[in-house]
Amino acid sequence: SMSEGRRMTTRILRRPLPPHCRLRSDAYPVLALILCLCFHAAEAASPASGAAASFDAACRAYEKGEYEKALRMNMQVLQDGFVSAALLYNIGNCYFRLGDIPRAILYYRRAWYLAPSDADIAANLTFALHVLGLEPLRSNRLLDLLRRLGRKIALLMAIIALVALLGIGSWLPLLLCPEAVITAPNTKVLFAPLPGSTLHFYLPQGSLVRVRRARDGWLEVEAGPGQRGWVQESFLVRILPRGLSRWNQ
Repeated sequence: SMSEGRRMTTRILRRPLPPHCRLRSDAYPVLALILCLCFHAAEAASPASGAAASFDAACRAYEKGEYEKALRMNMQVLQDGFVSAALLYNIGNCYFRLGDIPRAILYYRRAWYLAPSDADIAANLTFALHVLGLEPLRSNRLLDLLRRLGRKIALLMAIIALVALLGIGSWLPLLLCPEAVITAPNTKVLFAPLPGSTLHFYLPQGSLVRVRRARDGWLEVEAGPGQRGWVQESFLVRILPRGLSRWNQ
């Protein structure tokens, strides 16, 4: 029933982490992974340990209902260069609890690309979209195939490049066909990348879109069949950021 669905969703949203989900740094974008080869494991051990401690402390703060504190701590871990599905999922939960649903959608979608088979991530993403009256992006057969093959591709590339590219598999679909979340309310989608261009349609805040191309501060986006046009780049945030410094957008 609908009431049972709401109770289940609330239970999922209140759960900070499954016990087996631990902090990982294997989901870096490609450039970050290559740069990581410059550091010895011994040098990385101490920062990783500190990040894990902050991660656990953020979970405890979340359990106490201290969502702003939990968000700050999780974002600090992210800014320190650690990325995992669990961390992104927790950040999404914090934003949801604080009422920033578009940001929750952004981080749930990021987490989903790292763990597409995780039922909680998928459920929270769907529910957050539902809260805003939005629909998920239509499935793309090519992207679905790439996602299924992602880990195999990552393994092959890891063999070729030692371990430098282990994280690319999860992000491969986003590298080929980027996605973004609309963060401005009632965003105008125009027919051309010009301020005075004809209005095509509006996109509500929190909408998921695919990015087709960029031009002088504008992005051509697609929200669904027949829904393609140009949006100012400042009105959205990419699911896969361009550089680790932009993960906290």
